[in-house]
Amino acid sequence: MLPSNLHFQIRTSVPRGGSLAPAFRSAALANALTRIDAKSRVSVVVAAAPAVQDLLYTRVRELISLPEGANTDAHGDAAGRPDLIIVDEAHPSASIAAALAGGISVAERVDGRSLAKDGAPIAWRLHQLHKPVVEVSGEHEMLLDPALGSWRSARKPLARPPKELLILLGAGQHAAAELRIAEDLAPLAAQWERVDFVTGHGSTSAHRRQLGRLLPTARIIPGLTDAVPFLARADLAILSGATLAREAARLGAPTLLVSCTEADVALDQRFSAHGSALALGHVESLYPGLLAKTIKQIRGERLVAMAQSALSTTATDALTRLVQRTRALPIPQTRKALTIPTIARAAHG
Repeated sequence: MLPSNLHFQIRTSVPRGGSLAPAFRSAALANALTRIDAKSRVSVVVAAAPAVQDLLYTRVRELISLPEGANTDAHGDAAGRPDLIIVDEAHPSASIAAALAGGISVAERVDGRSLAKDGAPIAWRLHQLHKPVVEVSGEHEMLLDPALGSWRSARKPLARPPKELLILLGAGQHAAAELRIAEDLAPLAAQWERVDFVTGHGSTSAHRRQLGRLLPTARIIPGLTDAVPFLARADLAILSGATLAREAARLGAPTLLVSCTEADVALDQRFSAHGSALALGHVESLYPGLLAKTIKQIRGERLVAMAQSALSTTATDALTRLVQRTRALPIPQTRKALTIPTIARAAHG
């Protein structure tokens, strides 16, 4: 059980030219925390380059259903001193240092994008004042949406043959990769009852129209702030990104992984060893027709086996272990509990 009456502060940042995906993952975690424990407080601080600040702030507000006026100051201080701060891996080190100086523990999310010395995926790093950084690895330690277990229990049986396809390469700019995939899948478009093709948040209307011409039966969706409901209903997903792959694995959604960066190729290959996903390599190195050929080959028993290889849904336990490691003290009962997350903009350094 996750301890109640704690104040979690989620800090997220987007460097100039960086992906918005980590910020949306952090906002999804904040939203999930409010759903699983009504007695906890959650505040969110968002720092981004001016070019994406307004978009990010608006989308994050939409995701965690904030009412107008539920804001804090630029550092989140108006929400009170947090018991634990959770930050993205790329968050400015100065922000972490300031929190540590105030005696606040900081958990840095890695979400499997880096490996420990023993080859295990790193879940998070714990920073505490005057203590060595603790690196925690393993799939069961990933700080994912604690509601994944509920979504998985509500998931409909896998259709045979598969009828619903999801294509999602993350929140970044992957226009060329998206077009490559659409061209590959065009001959199979008629076999699906539903195709959800989610583009990056920076996609243009012209790009989405081009995808629509290649896949006329697909729903072309301009970016997502919360992918879990889409992953939960898909019979097959074509994904890029460590966190998306892990969410799909916990939901039992068979997945084809395409890597959008060279650094992801080895990580995706290693992750596919669990059996819930099949790593196809870098999207630019895929020869024409490979996706369509792969889908034809893995239909049937292979898809069922991939769904049955889903990872255990212990996301809440990972959060509980994190809180226990920090020895975070509960908020005094005299302080009024706040169940609605608060959000702030922070100046981007």
